[in-house]
Amino acid sequence: MIIDKDLEKEIRSNLQDNEIVHCINIIFEYLTPYGILVNNLDVKKLSHIFKKSLKEKENKYYSNKFHDFFLSKTKNSGVKNTIVQFVHFHDVHMMDGGDSTNLYLIENFGTNKLNVSRKYVEAMQTTPIWYFLIIDNGNSIINDETIEDFKKFRIQNKISKERVLFISKNKPYRNTEWTYLNFDIFNSNTISYIGKELNTIYNKYLV
Repeated sequence: MIIDKDLEKEIRSNLQDNEIVHCINIIFEYLTPYGILVNNLDVKKLSHIFKKSLKEKENKYYSNKFHDFFLSKTKNSGVKNTIVQFVHFHDVHMMDGGDSTNLYLIENFGTNKLNVSRKYVEAMQTTPIWYFLIIDNGNSIINDETIEDFKKFRIQNKISKERVLFISKNKPYRNTEWTYLNFDIFNSNTISYIGKELNTIYNKYLV
């Protein structure tokens, strides 16, 4: 869910006194006429993907379990979704307080070399609550090379391991570069499951 100003006004107009709406923004880097591409695609394939998107949609580049799950639950949870291109990101984080959580999904983890724009990292770091989210659907590759690659990314961008959440039912053999969360995100009926689990684990109000 990426909130824009018009949607924010609509949501806030229905709030009672002192009531705060919390927005969860899923940050994606690439958008084509067919929709949002998954993050962390192979850089060498991007040109081909964009050219092909002028004529047809290759579904494997547009779908992942978490994003599909999130969108499928909007009717039951009362969540509204809209898309804002990243060039307007300064408008996305217009909420000045702690009432917006920005999540960047690192997908294809280990199968593709890590590919996250530094500008995206810098933009997220200007917001009060942000995380990089790795969701292991059973296809992530966690080995020494993957971990060292991610370590370089963290150090170069001054990201603490508390800002990287690794969600999986199977514990990685090393947790030096992220905070491991042992729960199944797909058992929840609403996106609030993320907030409930994070608040419990960190013992403070995060989401």
